[in-house]
Amino acid sequence: MSREVDIQASSNNIPGYVRLTGGDFFNLAMELGTASPTPPANICRLILHLDGHLDARLLREAVRNTGTEDWLANARWSRPIPFFIPRWKVNGSKNGFLIHENNINEEGPRELPRSVLSRKVSPFSPPAFAFDIIYYPSGKSSLVFTWHHALMDARGAEMLLTYIDRLGNGKGTGQPILFDRPPTLKEDVSTWLRFLVRSYFARKAIHTAARYCRAPIATIETTELRRGKDQGYRIFSFDREETALIDHACIRSVANFRISIHYLAATIRALDKVIYSRGCKPAAYVVPVPQDTRKRGSLGPVFGNQITFLFFRAEQEDISSMNRLVRVLVKQMTDQIRGMTPESFTTTMELFRNLPMGIFSLQAAGPTKGQIASLFFSFPGETCPDLDNFLNIPVLEALHLPPVSVPPGLSIIFNRYRGGISIVLSFVEGCLDPEELDLLEVSIRKELMNEDSH
Repeated sequence: MSREVDIQASSNNIPGYVRLTGGDFFNLAMELGTASPTPPANICRLILHLDGHLDARLLREAVRNTGTEDWLANARWSRPIPFFIPRWKVNGSKNGFLIHENNINEEGPRELPRSVLSRKVSPFSPPAFAFDIIYYPSGKSSLVFTWHHALMDARGAEMLLTYIDRLGNGKGTGQPILFDRPPTLKEDVSTWLRFLVRSYFARKAIHTAARYCRAPIATIETTELRRGKDQGYRIFSFDREETALIDHACIRSVANFRISIHYLAATIRALDKVIYSRGCKPAAYVVPVPQDTRKRGSLGPVFGNQITFLFFRAEQEDISSMNRLVRVLVKQMTDQIRGMTPESFTTTMELFRNLPMGIFSLQAAGPTKGQIASLFFSFPGETCPDLDNFLNIPVLEALHLPPVSVPPGLSIIFNRYRGGISIVLSFVEGCLDPEELDLLEVSIRKELMNEDSH
């Protein structure tokens, strides 16, 4: 059973329109290049499992206090003039924003109802954001914040929920920066005058991406998956003691200065076992990994994707041992940072904003016929580090449920919260059978502990 509570939009200080960031445009353009419209390719979710009953009206008031309700209810894509930078704007309909309440009979707090998983949000037809509250027989509840990736990244979602919590508790301090500061006319002119320099960096980024993403690429995708399928997911966790062992294994694998490399290497080796079990022809593993461009400790921006990418490629000979793979990935990361690949890719995404999205999709996915990755992987760092309680209810767990598309059909995200790790496998149903899911989970566990490093 479910019901909806209407949050009526009201006037506030949110701007009428905001330019798309390069990351916003990238997410929209890449969605156009996916083969399957279902599941929605770029729908993200941040889930808070709560040790108590979350009142929808209390949440409504807290959202209203942030002044973001118009934006959450009515933001949509707009390009008023061809070849001008597109915008997010608040349309004139002033739609109310809905909080969906769901009562389920199953006790497992990680089980999301199909109605929540299929919640539709769109950057072209508002709303692009939604809240679901799930109530369990035990009296506990879960908050599921759903948004389209084109308008916000994972860190921005965490900052928004933290801001909602502070205002709901009467703690109005530490207001985040909601949007990027719009450029001045002088800055705009300067940007165009530096077009040739920026074009050089854009070509450099495209060349780097093409070099890492060249075919053949290992994949779990099959031809049948190019028809619409539902999204499935599996979550498994490590407690504090197990996480401490993983951290120690990370040091042994010489990735101690960048724990995400250890996570990525373990994931690649585990996925290789699944693909090997199918008897597939060996191929390289290609993984683009998003990087948050905000300064450490910054208070924003909340809205708009503040991301760039590093690209990783593991040949079959690199996967022979965990330590060897880690060294390969560390070298690739170091080379790209020294070569300013993340900055170059940011420049590329910004330059392409003026062009039709299809052109960017062709540039990014054309050389490999749309197969740009073996999987999508991310580790956004500590999940909701400032959120021990939400609206005075203890938070038991905070985790991201990542979007998934075809290709590649699989997304994996590592969530760390209160000293533990939760891993979410998000996949297009049909790409992995139950036995393969079991093998993938068991293999990731072993690889993270460095139990099967040779």
